[in-house]
Amino acid sequence: MAGSMRLVAQPDTWELRVFVGRDSLGKVKHRYVRFRGTKRQAERELARLVSEQEAKPAPIVETELRWNSTTTINDAIIAWRDNGWADLSPSTTRRYESLWKVQIKDSM
Repeated sequence: MAGSMRLVAQPDTWELRVFVGRDSLGKVKHRYVRFRGTKRQAERELARLVSEQEAKPAPIVETELRWNSTTTINDAIIAWRDNGWADLSPSTTRRYESLWKVQIKDSM
């Protein structure tokens, strides 16, 4: 889980930023909090926010796919992409997308 902080106003006003995940389109989402206090207090608050976010369950992206005997491999890969690729690195996601488009999508 990632977090960052920056001084936004004197004296001692900090912007704390915590990564909360990606939306259904893959866009990165953050939670922003303004905090007044010393740098050490801001670091402690950021650590608390990060651990609080880590304790939350990951949101599940709902799809319109209904699993049955007519579900294709392409349907399964699309559902996996929508629900499971958000926590992968961007290069892995691009590689999976490329493999799917070149090797699987049009051949099955």
